[in-house]
Parts: sequence; structure tokens; C-alpha cells
Amino acid sequence: MSPTTSTYDSEISPLRAAGAIALLVVVFSVFAFAPAHDRNKPIAGLACSVLSENEISGVLGAPMQLTPTTGNVCRYISTASYTSPSLIVVARSTQPRTYAFHVVPQTSNDPNAAAQEARLSHLVQKQLAATR
Repeated sequence: MSPTTSTYDSEISPLRAAGAIALLVVVFSVFAFAPAHDRNKPIAGLACSVLSENEISGVLGAPMQLTPTTGNVCRYISTASYTSPSLIVVARSTQPRTYAFHVVPQTSNDPNAAAQEARLSHLVQKQLAATR
């Protein structure tokens, strides 16, 4: 035994090593089983009603009304007819603010849904740029 080590240090070293290994296992386990950040998941506290009913009605070509909502997922339905599409808006992230627009056509062969989603997205981008 060297003069700088004692019997106490040689007994503690295996305990410290085991403790460090256990701590690393716990830390890696927490990260391994943590849920991944899903960018499509609605974000609580971020309002989805970023466009007015009139703006949405103008894009979809029918009078639209916001149905009761939880706040981060909005559904707009037509008040004029059942053949008009409905719209679902999802608030997806806060920094930067992003929203998902899903036009739900009443017929499966509606070619306008993608163009309508793009127009709504452009309207929101203009609004967000104006508030910065």
C-alpha cells in the first residue's frame, strides 16, 4: 500500500464506481424511454383560431363557422350546405408558430383541397409576419 492511499479509499472506490454506473443507467433510461417530440401533435396554449371565419369562408367559397373547440384544434364547418368542405386547423408549435390546415372535402375527388390549404397557409403567414 502506498503512503497516499488508505484502506478507506480502496474500499470506497468500488462503491463510487457502482454508483456512477447506476446513475448513468438511470440517465440513459430516462432519455431512452422519453416520448419523442411530435411536430404534428397539437400544442396546448396556442390558439388555433388564427384566421377569421370570413377569411376562411372566402378561401373555401362557403360561409364557415367555428365549432366548439379545445383551443388548439379547431374545426370549421359550412353553414350553407353539407356539400361544402370542412376545415381542421391544428396549432403545432410555438417557436416559430406553425399551423396545419386540413381541408376535408365532402367528395373524394375534390382537386381544390390542396390549393385551399396553401391559400390558408399563406394568409396565416401574412398575419404572423404583420404581428412581428
